[in-house]
Amino acid sequence: MPTQAQIKLAQLRSNVYEANVEKGAAVNSAAGGRTEFKNDFPKGPAIYETWLRIKIDLTVGTAATPITDGILNYIKQIHMKGDNGEVFVDNISARALIMGPGIVKGGSVPAFDQIAAATASYRVDIPIYHWDPIMKRGEDLFIDTRRYNEIKLAVTLGSLSDLFTSPGTASVVITADVDVVRSKDDLPADVKAIGYTAYLSQNVIDPTTVAYLNLNRASDVYYKRLFMQTASAAGFWTGPNSDVVLLNTRVTSSDDNFHFNTDWLQKKNRDKQFFGLEAAMTGRNVIDFVRDKSNKSALYSDRNNLRLEWDTVAGLAAGSYVSCLAETYRKFKEAA
Repeated sequence: MPTQAQIKLAQLRSNVYEANVEKGAAVNSAAGGRTEFKNDFPKGPAIYETWLRIKIDLTVGTAATPITDGILNYIKQIHMKGDNGEVFVDNISARALIMGPGIVKGGSVPAFDQIAAATASYRVDIPIYHWDPIMKRGEDLFIDTRRYNEIKLAVTLGSLSDLFTSPGTASVVITADVDVVRSKDDLPADVKAIGYTAYLSQNVIDPTTVAYLNLNRASDVYYKRLFMQTASAAGFWTGPNSDVVLLNTRVTSSDDNFHFNTDWLQKKNRDKQFFGLEAAMTGRNVIDFVRDKSNKSALYSDRNNLRLEWDTVAGLAAGSYVSCLAETYRKFKEAA
């Protein structure tokens, strides 16, 4: 039987609207340049989603050979946090957010333009889900804006070499739009989230030399999903995806042995069915600890020797890499 607070949460989630936070804001286009947006996030309501649109006004000059999905690789890091230190997105690339949770929670690839060797404007829309539309009570998690005097969203860009094999004399002007999906009304005093969604990056691993990844551990972190990518490039969620890297995956700890164990190819086909995707995701698997759609099933991270392990396909040559984006929920700092 739902509590009165849970009923109020569901009612708030059914009465939302989209609000603009930034429109046409200038973005630092220097390689490694970082731009912060922090002044116009609302205070009082719940924020369920943040949508970041990056627009690239390209003057092509002598640039040649555009890179497939280059616009995703160009947006190197997205960071979002409250001023009390609670981090919602911890320096995650646009590609990881779009090709991982963006597809799984939306059912299809979020919209983005492929860069061409032509002077034009190119856009990418990056969703950040603070609630969880897949869960039975997805509204249990959201950004409670009452907790923060300030919320910051920061974007760090790469170089024109992420867009073109031969950048030549190309130049760009970058702008950003930021929208939020928020509750129409402010949160009632007796309504609280159980925590907040945090997207965390893990180390990139060469599976020909190391057969595991030590997962981040903390007393306030609960793993909901691990979005894995196998590809032929050393960067985080970069390079062409490949399904001929890993044979199987498993999550283990010395406390409880196996938490997850499955065949790579079978799992990607099950992901297609379970998440209602248009097609199976090449070179990507979702390790889902909350398949029953309850946050109570999330994997508590503070376990001894918590690892993501794998076996590689026979004869795997050097040059393949494993990336992992973790979707977690964290307890509020005073409740950790």
